[in-house]
Amino acid sequence: MSNDRHIVLIGPSGSGKSTLVKRLIEKNPSLVWIKTYTTRSKRSDEDDSHEFISEAAFQDLKDKNVFIGTLNAFDAQYGLPSLPEASRCILLLRAPVIKLFKETYPKSIVIEVDAPLHILKQRLSDRRSIDRIDDESLLQEIKLGSTLADAHVDTSQSIDDCTRQLMDLVHG
Repeated sequence: MSNDRHIVLIGPSGSGKSTLVKRLIEKNPSLVWIKTYTTRSKRSDEDDSHEFISEAAFQDLKDKNVFIGTLNAFDAQYGLPSLPEASRCILLLRAPVIKLFKETYPKSIVIEVDAPLHILKQRLSDRRSIDRIDDESLLQEIKLGSTLADAHVDTSQSIDDCTRQLMDLVHG
């Protein structure tokens, strides 16, 4: 396992996790973005924040112990592969798996990324993720994230301000 602290961004759908990871990697090319595997369908406008695979392929990887943990959420399976040694990794995870992750990688820093509910709902609507617009679920994830995170970034600020905050946390 690397001596460096891995960076984990958590937050509800629409909070800007993928956008921020891309900005961080631009500014820190030595970071390795570890993507979760998922069986859910790719949204038409979605970026490359996950590895999209079939149920059979997911089960095959699970049987081969490729994942250090799995989660069922939003009617799909998600799996986190082992992290490469001697690399500082950045990951996007859901709040429910943070405890397990921190047990495995205790030096990691967990950063909650969120925004006010009305902004999250607008972002989800803009990207046609209507199925993710559920006030209670979004608020529960924000609340859980706030109890698990070492730091917080409010993405209702400009992308440049958020990136600066993350850079300070990553190098701090």
